[in-house]
Amino acid sequence: MNEENTYDNIPTRYKEYVGFPTNYSQLSLEQKFFVDSIFCAKLGIESDTTIYEIECIKDDLESALEVINKIMLELRGKRK
Repeated sequence: MNEENTYDNIPTRYKEYVGFPTNYSQLSLEQKFFVDSIFCAKLGIESDTTIYEIECIKDDLESALEVINKIMLELRGKRK
């Protein structure tokens, strides 16, 4: 979703409370810069969170793989 759609989906009462127009297309140039910078900062935070979550999942998978490999070695040893 782009900045315009995201802004337009914010409830009107919040935009009116801070004195912003209801539609993105009605924002002044300064307001657009402000809104766009907030959305970019939010995207950066979400990206950092996503990267952290993926790293955690990777660590969990590596741990699970170690356990599986140990079990496989034990099972192979019992066959001999």
